[in-house]
Amino acid sequence: MRNGYTVLIVGDEYMDPQVIERVIRETLDQELLQRLSFQSIKLPYPVDYFELNPSTKVPSGMSWSDPSDHKYVKGISEYYGPPDSLKGKIKNADILIVHGAPLPGYVLKEAKKLKLICSLRGGPKNIDIRTAKSLGMRIVNTPGKNARAVAEYTLGALLSLTRNIVRGNKCFDRKIWCCGLFKWSNCGIELKDKVIGLIGFGHIAKSFVELLKGFSLRRILVYDPFQPQDILLTYQVVPASLEEIYEQSDIISLHARLNESSKNILNSHAFELMQRKPIIINTARGGLMDYMALKRALLQGKVSGAVLDVFGNDPFKEYEDLCSLPNVICTPHIAGGSRETVIRAAKMVAEEIRRFILNLPFLNEL
Repeated sequence: MRNGYTVLIVGDEYMDPQVIERVIRETLDQELLQRLSFQSIKLPYPVDYFELNPSTKVPSGMSWSDPSDHKYVKGISEYYGPPDSLKGKIKNADILIVHGAPLPGYVLKEAKKLKLICSLRGGPKNIDIRTAKSLGMRIVNTPGKNARAVAEYTLGALLSLTRNIVRGNKCFDRKIWCCGLFKWSNCGIELKDKVIGLIGFGHIAKSFVELLKGFSLRRILVYDPFQPQDILLTYQVVPASLEEIYEQSDIISLHARLNESSKNILNSHAFELMQRKPIIINTARGGLMDYMALKRALLQGKVSGAVLDVFGNDPFKEYEDLCSLPNVICTPHIAGGSRETVIRAAKMVAEEIRRFILNLPFLNEL
């Protein structure tokens, strides 16, 4: 396209290319749109479901197709479909918008015209970033796009656990009327006057705090050594050590990034320090917690319940008993999924494309 750019949108059944293009067209002005030509590929993911066999290892990142079908490819992970899905298909693109499709180095090397890769993810592990940069390609991502979605899920799942919503619904699946949920030992708790401890205070945790404002909590404790004190004070949360969170919290929610320092941050020692039998929530990454230690803590009554949207790298047989406990809610990594997340991602990409065309600094370049 003369004096313009070919934009290839590689989407799927969630990040629908038609929606992405429509939002970009609604966001950019006509002068810029005249310089863009759109093409799209829609891949058939996520699949509706896959069986959880005893040996199935479900990644805590993107898990939209049977992980047993995945092959190791150098430089990428957390992708869906065959590694060659885009081989020969991105050669004419100047700008590539991509979600979870694999972009290994040998596919990127075919794209001689490609100047900009816009990832519709916060952590684009499906892209061989090192190879892309060595080829002179620039890469932007969309951090925080799903923060509101995950925050709402966290609150909703917490209330579903504390107020026995899921347990009550399961009674109807069994065609019984569960009067026993009114027993003192079974009935739910309210959030009023409770202490919530947050480990990590990024986009999602901040959105969660905003949602919690109407619940009259006693206080919110936060452990995040990377956040300045003034940011914590702005959100009216209380800086705390991990030990203080373990000892004082009625509810503990994980929102940290997974790295060597945060791996298994909730372990046997942490559960031993928990004095208030807290509810544990993990919507972040499975590697942040020792799940077998969690199961022991639940069975021993040291923890009163758990909400789990992600899991570790062990086979499913290691989680099956944990997931079947009545005071545990498990979901298949759906916390970040909302239609608004897709729209926010598309708007973020549109802004980056605008900056690219006008030769302005990117907002979120990797």
